[in-house]
Amino acid sequence: MIPFRFGSAGDARFGVLHPASEGARMRGAVLLCNPFGQEAIRTHRLFKVLAERFARAGWTTMRFDYLCTGDSDGDDESVSLAGWVADVQLADRILRDRTGATTVAWMGLRLGATAAALASEHAGTPPDRLLLWDPVIEGRGWLEELAAAHVRALRLAFPATRQDLVSRGIEADEAMGFPLTEAFRREVLDLSPARFEVVRCRRLAWLVVEAPEVPGCVGSARPGVASASVRTVGATDWNTDEAMNAAIVPAEVVAAALGELEAA
Repeated sequence: MIPFRFGSAGDARFGVLHPASEGARMRGAVLLCNPFGQEAIRTHRLFKVLAERFARAGWTTMRFDYLCTGDSDGDDESVSLAGWVADVQLADRILRDRTGATTVAWMGLRLGATAAALASEHAGTPPDRLLLWDPVIEGRGWLEELAAAHVRALRLAFPATRQDLVSRGIEADEAMGFPLTEAFRREVLDLSPARFEVVRCRRLAWLVVEAPEVPGCVGSARPGVASASVRTVGATDWNTDEAMNAAIVPAEVVAAALGELEAA
């Protein structure tokens, strides 16, 4: 495991490289794209384990923090979806330069999966494989999920009803300790199935709870995508302690991801 920083001074991102295991047949590289806020905190260990599994299978894997998140530079109130998209593209270039890999896959979870999908449109070299795990397809619904989780968390500390919290504006600009600026909200509210028409990759894989969740416009092969598949996986509420306390990545997700990486 090799931690490093990339980008310019004062504008640096934090990354961790997991080199493919010695003795393993070198297959390529994988870029992992984090979700947002508490979802990122509660899946940090999951992503580390996933990176280790990929490395053992011969895939050098990179985890990283977007600018203004985690251990990267920047104020968390400056987070933007457009910035995430640009950071995925930058991280991909760094990963290719460091590894020399010609076969590169991107895998993202929740809003990270959405950012990866959007980033593929203008990537200098589109990913060979794109794995979208429980992506945020419709922005308004995701924001409502965050609001509900935020209220649940507050109720553990304060005896207030949801109406009280809403009237006081408590859930309007924060999600369990992470700012939700008006600019960021507008970006998220703009998300819809139509936005996924920009996807570019050789092989697209959806890892979703229910297949009908996949936008019909990209549920099968289409311009910009040579082939596509849909795999159903178990549901997880990423904004509860269930995710934080999970010791390993769900076996079905590991198997599905490795299967997609090894597919012809």
